[in-house]
Amino acid sequence: MKPNENFAQNSPEQELDDFINALNLERQPNVSNNQSVAQLQSLTREIKTLRPIPELSQEFSNALYQKLQNRSKSRKRFLPWSALVAGFLAIIFLISPWSHPNKDIVLAMEQTVNQLQNYHGILEKVSTNGAGQNQVIQRTEIWSEGNNYATRSEEGIVTVNNGERRWESHPKKRKLR
Repeated sequence: MKPNENFAQNSPEQELDDFINALNLERQPNVSNNQSVAQLQSLTREIKTLRPIPELSQEFSNALYQKLQNRSKSRKRFLPWSALVAGFLAIIFLISPWSHPNKDIVLAMEQTVNQLQNYHGILEKVSTNGAGQNQVIQRTEIWSEGNNYATRSEEGIVTVNNGERRWESHPKKRKLR
């Protein structure tokens, strides 16, 4: 409906009628400058909001139900395959040699030390906190020649092994065992 342009623009009845028509057409209505008409428009807007929500047509409900059914079927087919592929990739990653690069460090060090004829070095055990700061926990000096070795810790404890027997010297206790 178009507003009736034959009536005078100042007619309160016409302003209210145009306001109601705009609301019914779901358009933004013009608010009146007249205070009594503006109050009636406000009341009309409130009454309009009290109307029941229109029910969905049966045709729309059926179409929506069919779309949801088709979507859930495709997801039901996709989920088992994606879970299978993810599980397969996880197993491959867990058994692959490149997934644990730090796992065999001790074995690699042992094999390298076994190849050495003699060695002298300092072994430091270091702890790294969450902020990335390093702290030396223990420092041990190591000498090795063939099957014989000796170590000295920061506390002064000296351990010597000749391949048959092991000795430890504790300077604070003045003991050799």
